[in-house]
Amino acid sequence: MKTTKYLFVTILSIMLLSPVLTLAQTLSNNKNTLQEKISEEMKQKKENATNSIETKTQNITYKVKERANQFMQIIKLRFDAAVNRLDGLASRIESRIEKMKAENINTKEAEALLVTTKEKIETAKESISLITVSTKEFASTTASTTIDSIKEAFVTTKNQIENAKQSLKEAQAALVDVVNSLKPGDNKMKQASTTPTPE
Repeated sequence: MKTTKYLFVTILSIMLLSPVLTLAQTLSNNKNTLQEKISEEMKQKKENATNSIETKTQNITYKVKERANQFMQIIKLRFDAAVNRLDGLASRIESRIEKMKAENINTKEAEALLVTTKEKIETAKESISLITVSTKEFASTTASTTIDSIKEAFVTTKNQIENAKQSLKEAQAALVDVVNSLKPGDNKMKQASTTPTPE
């Protein structure tokens, strides 16, 4: 009887504990799969974030490069226009010198200054062409270029722009000197002082 009771209690306890053990094992398996699932989701989110950051960086780099190219093109157009104006002024001054020569006015100083001015205009043209070369190199950089390398390239280009600007200022100042040497009052005074007056 005692053994039957014992046997009965044992069987009953096995029957009752069996679903609990199965449930515990199922929960354990579910926990492991849930952890794996969460781990996979975290890896996926990390990859997405990395890809998103790379994409944003490339977009920003592209936009910075585009803005820099636009800026350099505008500067180049402005400098080209300035050189063309200086060339036109030099041509007009040259024709004025020829007219003054025809009137027997001394223009040797103005002619010498005009030669210097033309050389300075050519120097300015060369400086501007260096900006063009730099702009082409800057535009040809690859999409994987970093913002730092773009900044470095822009600093170089900015220095070339400053050099071209200085060359243009020097050419303009030389043109002003030519015009000042051609002023009618100055030439008459020079001519009067060099020509002896009859006594």
